[in-house]
Amino acid sequence: MNILNKFMSVFFAAEEGSSSTGGSGGSVWSNLLTMLPFIIIIAAFFIFMIIMNKRSNAKRQKESEDLKNSIRNGDIIKTIGGVIGTVIEVREENGEQCIVIETGVEGNKTTMVFDYQALYQNLSYMQRKAEEEAEKKAEQERMKSARHKLIDEKDDEKDDEKDDKKDDKKDDAKDGNDKKDDEKKDN
Repeated sequence: MNILNKFMSVFFAAEEGSSSTGGSGGSVWSNLLTMLPFIIIIAAFFIFMIIMNKRSNAKRQKESEDLKNSIRNGDIIKTIGGVIGTVIEVREENGEQCIVIETGVEGNKTTMVFDYQALYQNLSYMQRKAEEEAEKKAEQERMKSARHKLIDEKDDEKDDEKDDKKDDKKDDAKDGNDKKDDEKKDN
């Protein structure tokens, strides 16, 4: 509210100044220059909102296309009205693509035709996607554990090499001591 009051007071002061000075308008420009940062901030905000709106619309449209392309016969879907059923057929009626679903329990089944726009969720697709992600995650875990095994094996090999070198040095030192002992015995 304070910013709005300041804006209005600057603007009205500019009008009064221009009328009292005989229309020179010098103070109008100076007042407009003081308001320029506010105008830039407001313009940047509107541009930001327009960009975000376009991005969200594009994201929504992509999700809708993915949902539409994921429909297969036998999928379990949910409509925007809350009807859950199994897809029997995907067909085109009057130039529009439609989905024929079967809903109900054994002995009391009903078939219904829905436009693609009535589609809310493809429950089978969501389940397939979750299974794929679980498989991918399990594969990543297998790869990670295999990498750790390789690293551990390399570390073990390096440790074995170091131990062998230490043993060789000890054996060399022992052989050197044995030679010295033999020389002392010989003397």
